[in-house]
Amino acid sequence: MTTREYGATVRTASGALQGSARDGVFAFRGVPFAQGPVGSGRFAPPRSVEAWNGTRSAERQAAAPPQLAGNPPRPADSVTTGSALSTPEVIMGPLPVPGFSEDSLTLNIWTPSPGPDARLPVLVFFHGGAWKTGAGSASWYDGSVMSRRGQIVVVTVNYRLGALGWLYLPNGVGGKGPVANLGLLDKIAALEWLHDNIAAFGGDPDNITVSGESAGGQSIVALQATKAAGSFRRAIVDSITLSESAVPGEVAAGITEIFLNAVGIEWRDPDKLLEFPVARILAAQAETMRLWNARATGEPYSPFEPVLDGLVITSDFAEAALSGSMDDVELLIAHTAQETRFWSAYDAEFWQQDEGTITGKLMEAADADRAQLYSAYAGLNTTASPAAALSALADDEYILPQLRLAERCSDKGRGAYFLWFSWPSPAADGRLGAAHTVDLPFVFKNFEEWSGGAILAGVDRGEFEALSTHVQDAWISFATTGNPGRPLGQEWPKFTAPECAAMEFGKSVGLIRDLLRRRRNLYKGA
Repeated sequence: MTTREYGATVRTASGALQGSARDGVFAFRGVPFAQGPVGSGRFAPPRSVEAWNGTRSAERQAAAPPQLAGNPPRPADSVTTGSALSTPEVIMGPLPVPGFSEDSLTLNIWTPSPGPDARLPVLVFFHGGAWKTGAGSASWYDGSVMSRRGQIVVVTVNYRLGALGWLYLPNGVGGKGPVANLGLLDKIAALEWLHDNIAAFGGDPDNITVSGESAGGQSIVALQATKAAGSFRRAIVDSITLSESAVPGEVAAGITEIFLNAVGIEWRDPDKLLEFPVARILAAQAETMRLWNARATGEPYSPFEPVLDGLVITSDFAEAALSGSMDDVELLIAHTAQETRFWSAYDAEFWQQDEGTITGKLMEAADADRAQLYSAYAGLNTTASPAAALSALADDEYILPQLRLAERCSDKGRGAYFLWFSWPSPAADGRLGAAHTVDLPFVFKNFEEWSGGAILAGVDRGEFEALSTHVQDAWISFATTGNPGRPLGQEWPKFTAPECAAMEFGKSVGLIRDLLRRRRNLYKGA
């Protein structure tokens, strides 16, 4: 490695890379961990990077994987009884990337000390986006502040999305066998590349922590149901839900049939998928999602997500996690206090509902048990509006399975730490609150990068910086030692029954004992 005033050069197994330097951190952007999945590589597992001659520039932000605009809404009845409007571009702002390309299997690496002698802890982050949107190369996730403050190596990952990443083709393409879970195979390839090369950037390949938010965190659980199990020693899973898992193969086959009809080919002609422009693939993806969501079947699965194909994913990964697949992983489980408001905050119809309307809709949906549970939630806090009570129920349906995972860790003697993020965004007249994704600006401490969305609009910069310091320190400490530290000098115990402790990060920072006790007991008793 050579260090210059304008950056650093490192040598990987594939060739030399020239990075850039700023404020004591070296950044290497757009680093290929696999060949671009173009041409015959589309709908194929990731292939090893081809070596290059000379020094390759890694100084510019990389393109994002192809995707549809916006974060597709989940089916309405899975979150609320309203229309479950999804407004990510309002909440988060437009995706901050320079463009889109199929040739985008790349990493971004920030390090305070490139070179094989540093042996620094490594934190790998998988972005969310419902498996269909987002990018590790988005400037939202710039790791320079975290790398500098924590003296760690931070890595973000681009992986294939939507139909390009999750289409199930049991007959394969190009005579190469079944195709499934390419987006997950991309993550496996990225982790393998890091194990082989991260030392050149100053990282310790024996001290890698994987982290991810939403679909990115779900990926970590899914990885434990694949050949990648055991490839990392600790994990931060942020805003996951174990009430969702891989799509059964037979359901995925039905989605594939709709997609092939939408793109205009038959089952016997999958090779034509290699010839179409990417815009046609994305158009067929959009049509498939429209047709699938319009079906009145009550199907809980969504198109273009991980598939229980028996080859890559060999078990229901949510059930596996609750049965032991995560037992050997040191865990920090993080949640926002009002996860589902991401999908309802801007839904005026939802917030105008009265109790009778909500109960009637639940009964109309033949959901008598949920209607009874909703009535109990409405009675738990009589000062809350009927819609707020339904929102609290939806939050618990999202969050409580992860308490079961924490309890599982406790029962096995390992334990897990629980991070409860309750800071309320003032967006949507306060309805957004501590919604899904609201914690991420605080994790990366990137105020300016998130200024294009509603999350931080009107927020006091000093308040942000103070809370962000505590949140980021917890992530850094856990990635470094397996312990999230002592915020404001407070002991942070693991989540163990019956104490069920969590560290809250919100308007104040402090320990919560018996997290969600009243609602947890109500939910279990239903």
